[in-house]
Amino acid sequence: LDEIILQKKEHRIPKIEFRNNTETFYIEENEILYCQGNGYYLTIYLADGSSIEATAFLSNLWMELSPFKSLFLANKNTIANARYVTKLSAFSVIIKDGTKLKITPGLKRDIEKLLHSL
Repeated sequence: LDEIILQKKEHRIPKIEFRNNTETFYIEENEILYCQGNGYYLTIYLADGSSIEATAFLSNLWMELSPFKSLFLANKNTIANARYVTKLSAFSVIIKDGTKLKITPGLKRDIEKLLHSL
């Protein structure tokens, strides 16, 4: 029985917890297109076209995301999912839904490496 429980834990897909004043959300990495922060508020844009509002500083969220290898800090206000990047230029990325996100100058090489590693 202990072995079965251990196997189930090992195959569990990790989720990211987001909260607002009334709800808690558990979202898988592959569901997130990008997150944008505005002070203590976040908007998380999802692959299904919906979005959720959460409360947290983007910088604090970023520190918790190290296990999630496809997420990257595009700029000081935006975290993006490399799996959904359709185009990369020196100053921006285009996400699958057509959104253009600015990237911090000098990050293009790091993002290229990430895109090739997925």
